[in-house]
Amino acid sequence: MFQASNSCFAGPPKKGHHMGDFIPLEELEKFMARCNDAEAQKATKEAAEKAKIQADNIGHKLLSKMGWREG
Repeated sequence: MFQASNSCFAGPPKKGHHMGDFIPLEELEKFMARCNDAEAQKATKEAAEKAKIQADNIGHKLLSKMGWREG
């Protein structure tokens, strides 16, 4: 087993670098509730479809010429 000899590892664990460590608990709970909401997922998919780069977009054309395929 690894033994930490450095004093920075002693004591209670500090907050990490994960998003859940910095979001207030009530906001995190609201977010998690929306993740399981079928209506919210449908709205998110519809918004993603609207935000897609269209085939007439210059960037889309350039990437397609370089071999990029959507998917």
